[in-house]
Amino acid sequence: RLAAGGADPSAAQMQLSARVFFSVSVLYSVVCATIFAALRHFYLLPLPACAATVGCGGGITKVSCGTAPRLGENMKGLRAAGREAAVPALCQFLVFGATLAAWPSIPGAACALGGFHSLGQGWWFDLVVAVYNAMDFAARLHLPRLQHAARCVSRRTTLIACGARLLLAPLIYICVRPRLIDGALGNATILAAVALLAVSNGFLATLSMMQLPRAPPALSEDAVYVAVAMLYLGLASGATVSWAVGTHAMDLSEIECPG
Repeated sequence: RLAAGGADPSAAQMQLSARVFFSVSVLYSVVCATIFAALRHFYLLPLPACAATVGCGGGITKVSCGTAPRLGENMKGLRAAGREAAVPALCQFLVFGATLAAWPSIPGAACALGGFHSLGQGWWFDLVVAVYNAMDFAARLHLPRLQHAARCVSRRTTLIACGARLLLAPLIYICVRPRLIDGALGNATILAAVALLAVSNGFLATLSMMQLPRAPPALSEDAVYVAVAMLYLGLASGATVSWAVGTHAMDLSEIECPG
């Protein structure tokens, strides 16, 4: 945003920065997915498992290698891992889908009123982003608590919590338009809802990912791949919902903020 228009960018400059950011994000995801697919197909798959036999003198007397897994066998392993990781992977989809559906574009479009008006409309958006990032980071810091939750909370309970969290999206929507609370208190309410969204995102996303090792060891690596794929699908789905709601249902472009 600063690169596109400085401290006080115009609407066109903000739109340009958003498009550049989105394009870079998509390009980065495509490059990472391509590299991963290439490594998995050309490097990881052809390497067979080898075992060395050590003689009495400590030297290696025999090296035996198994056969490399075929692509079909590997896909069968991914399907098995998908069944084992179904609940944590679904949690990843729900958590990040709800997050991107509710943040950052919709709460960032709310008018900065009262004490927040002095920030300027552009810096209000930055404040929405900063509050989310800080609270999401804080929710992931207490490792002992997360480990305890991963051991004691069932996958089903985690899934129910991830599903209930979807209610945060419409709550944030109605805080923006129609704006139920006017003035600075309305902006503070939006920030509180964003903070709750961030804390629950950090906690539930980490918790569900930590529950993956419950899968059999032979499938744990592929289970992580499945969960990460669902995470990206959740990001894409949530961003699409946010765009549709903001553009068509809420018509955020029609919001007129005081100058």
